[in-house]
Amino acid sequence: MASRTLKLRYSGTCGACGQSLDKGSEARWDSTTRTVTCLECVGGFLPPDPFALPVTEHAAGTSAQAEHDRRQEKREARIRTAHPKLGGLLVAVAGQPQSEAAWAKGAAGERRIGAFLDSIEGVWTLHDRRVRGSKANIDHLVVAASGVWVVDAKNYKGRLQRRSANKFTVNGRDRTKLVPPVLKYMRQVQKIVGDDVSVRGALCFLGVDVGIVTRPFEIDAVQVLWPRALKRALGQEGPIDRRRRSELAGLLDRSLVLAT
Repeated sequence: MASRTLKLRYSGTCGACGQSLDKGSEARWDSTTRTVTCLECVGGFLPPDPFALPVTEHAAGTSAQAEHDRRQEKREARIRTAHPKLGGLLVAVAGQPQSEAAWAKGAAGERRIGAFLDSIEGVWTLHDRRVRGSKANIDHLVVAASGVWVVDAKNYKGRLQRRSANKFTVNGRDRTKLVPPVLKYMRQVQKIVGDDVSVRGALCFLGVDVGIVTRPFEIDAVQVLWPRALKRALGQEGPIDRRRRSELAGLLDRSLVLAT
């Protein structure tokens, strides 16, 4: 089905009349044109989707952005305390250290991937969930017909290349160490959903150069790919019908707390 009625996860504008639509309001979403239409313009209040997304609203990239803001506030406070008179000027000209800016860049990447996943028809998405017993977080969880996907978003630049069966690089740097955390998250999710549900992992790179002949590849059961390839993977047919997808999304929502 190309369009359905749902509650907006973000504010938007009706494509027909231009009316502003608040986050949480009901509207008609068309996945083909990627536009929303207010219910008045589509002929009155339509029945809601019986399998509407049952999860807690939480924006992608929330925890990464919060970590950036905390680091920035602490750094600026140290400068202002050490230099009461010139602190403001020093803060303005100093610029952000790379370790701090990386959190903002990561948050931006998570938001873009999150919005992209939310636009895909037929999948249920959860964002930014805390890993049990850890300060780490799962960027995105996607419940699709093929199973539950653990998606780790990376906002990197440079060429993505597979170097061997167990190694890949981005911009010439070995990034294989990104695989084990995803495997850890997959094991935790598997315990929640049970062994009868397939749990898959993906490292989704935003902004990389993949070339003409590069194809998605797998390292230790984790798919290494980019947004368009991820969308194709999520669209694969599988045994999980819409009702079961809704149930699994609700189970994950109750089991994994929001990362902040």
